[in-house]
Amino acid sequence: MAFELLAVGDIHLGRTPQGLPAGFEPERFSPRAAWQAAVEEALRRKVDAVALLGDVVDHDRNFLEAYSPLRQGVEKLLAAGIQVVAIVGNHDVEVLPRLAREISGLRLLGAGGAWEALELRGRAGGTLRLVGWSFPRPRVTEDPVASLPAALRGRANLPTLGLVHGELDASASYHAPLRRTLLAACGFDGWLLGHVHQPTLDSSKDSIGYLGSLVGLDAGEQGRRGPWSVRVEANGAIRFEHLPLARIRWEALELALDADSAPEQVESQLVRLFEAAAKAPARQWGDAELVAVRLAVRGRSSRRREIVQRLRELEQGTPVSTGSLTFFLEKLEDRTQPELELESLAKQHHAAGGVARRLLALQDPASPERSALLRKARQREETLRSNPSFVLPEFQPCDDETLVRELTEQGFQLLERLVQGEGSDA
Repeated sequence: MAFELLAVGDIHLGRTPQGLPAGFEPERFSPRAAWQAAVEEALRRKVDAVALLGDVVDHDRNFLEAYSPLRQGVEKLLAAGIQVVAIVGNHDVEVLPRLAREISGLRLLGAGGAWEALELRGRAGGTLRLVGWSFPRPRVTEDPVASLPAALRGRANLPTLGLVHGELDASASYHAPLRRTLLAACGFDGWLLGHVHQPTLDSSKDSIGYLGSLVGLDAGEQGRRGPWSVRVEANGAIRFEHLPLARIRWEALELALDADSAPEQVESQLVRLFEAAAKAPARQWGDAELVAVRLAVRGRSSRRREIVQRLRELEQGTPVSTGSLTFFLEKLEDRTQPELELESLAKQHHAAGGVARRLLALQDPASPERSALLRKARQREETLRSNPSFVLPEFQPCDDETLVRELTEQGFQLLERLVQGEGSDA
């Protein structure tokens, strides 16, 4: 018999999106609204259970902000015969257990950092076994999977999923560092992970991945967001499906300039860019209504400064509707390059010449200096990564192509200032 679980990643009740254009009520695009939409989807699908993967609440201070929406959602689910299970994340160590004591039927799994197994039986007779762990305190520096009792490992002749909130493949972390090798060795059918807001379960080769945030909370959380349908088929196979229910999407788009680009054409270019994005099937817009665009402007043009200034005037301004989607320019990133003769500048023995030589080296894949520049940049990157003050859960090292592009853009900006006399000779 089949069994369906609706798995919900980090909700962060208590947060509200900022910087929306006039006329768009932030509450409609908030985690609270996203949770309500997930509840309605669970009811529509008549799922057997709902699992919350930690950081249900944004902060331990947000008891009142979370109480009403969480209670109302849980009560609706329970009234429909849908079981509700949750694990505690690093954000809600105190508040989620308090809420569970107040909200009848909200079952915490692995409370206090003690691993626990739970067998759920569905309406049609299907069964799913969950094994979960909850944060006992805000900071956990050891891998919790290392303490998973032998008696809970394996499938126990039932389809089994592990639930844990933590940081996967992190050599050091305050947020429960998880080793993929240990997760895979437990013998489960898969692991649903909370903490990192970028969903990765759909790209996982071993059914170990993040659900991602329920709704994008800011420009750093681009792409589709929503809960996951986890379906156990009659033959025991488990299918994962991402449901893009979030009403707001944060997206990164690029506008390319060329020698013929003109300021008076930029609004038309922007509209065409939005229309093309709206029609792109790969984006899987789902229930999205509002699209906040982080726009990177690239290329070279003699009128680049005028174009960028005109675009800056559109930031968080008048939205553009196309079909069922409304786009607005959340922020502009000026990645344009000045029209400079690198070869000539590189022959000069001053600071601008040194920057020009490095930019030429970055353009040559066979250049030893290019390799040295990339190596130094990665060393700086690792220094920041290893500093506890700058650790970001979503951090991922960029590939060589991306790093070259970033260094090139920064180099051209520096070179332009030096040529204009804002820097000093060296």
